[in-house]
Amino acid sequence: MTYQEKLLDPRWQRKRLEIFQQDDWRCQKCGSLQNTLHAHHLYYEKGREPWEYSMDAYMTLCASCHQEETIGRPLEEKELLDALRRGGYFHDHLFALSLALHYFGDVCGKDLTTGVSILVRIMNDEKLYAELVARCADEEL
Repeated sequence: MTYQEKLLDPRWQRKRLEIFQQDDWRCQKCGSLQNTLHAHHLYYEKGREPWEYSMDAYMTLCASCHQEETIGRPLEEKELLDALRRGGYFHDHLFALSLALHYFGDVCGKDLTTGVSILVRIMNDEKLYAELVARCADEEL
């Protein structure tokens, strides 16, 4: 079965409606209530059907934001990975960045400015860094 055929499956159709309802029938990027909505996967895992993910793996996007995300995200992910590789960062910096994105995503939402400023403070304070690592380990992030 092709991916397009899977999107016609009743299980996907039900999941789409759940996703739209979860997001109040609003594009989560631009806030539109008027444009055609798409259910967007935040990530894919090999072997999983489109409807087999937990609800936090999806986001409602309008058609234009969905197209921007589908086209732009792989390019930006590549740029980010290249910047991390060329930046001379040590593994503990990458670990802290990963923790910050996971942990502060819950605290700061998508406000990366706040998340980054908190991360910089933590990276410059060994005690705060140790506390964050311990807390995240306790929560199994």
